[in-house]
Amino acid sequence: PAELRVIDALLDVAFAGPRSMREALRGVATGMQIRRQAAENGWNPEAHPRTLTPQAWRALAAILAATGKIRAT
Repeated sequence: PAELRVIDALLDVAFAGPRSMREALRGVATGMQIRRQAAENGWNPEAHPRTLTPQAWRALAAILAATGKIRAT
């Protein structure tokens, strides 16, 4: 349940408008975090959030939660 709340909070940020992952995560994740997660999980930082796989969302949420960048609501 805690993981799902973190993912839900991340999805709220990412889908707040028609923009790329890089734009959506500005202020939430560093450029390095975005580039590294994209490379490790096979997604494009310039792509729309809907293109990420569930596994990519889980990995991104875990990193951002661990660094305190996003929290469960």
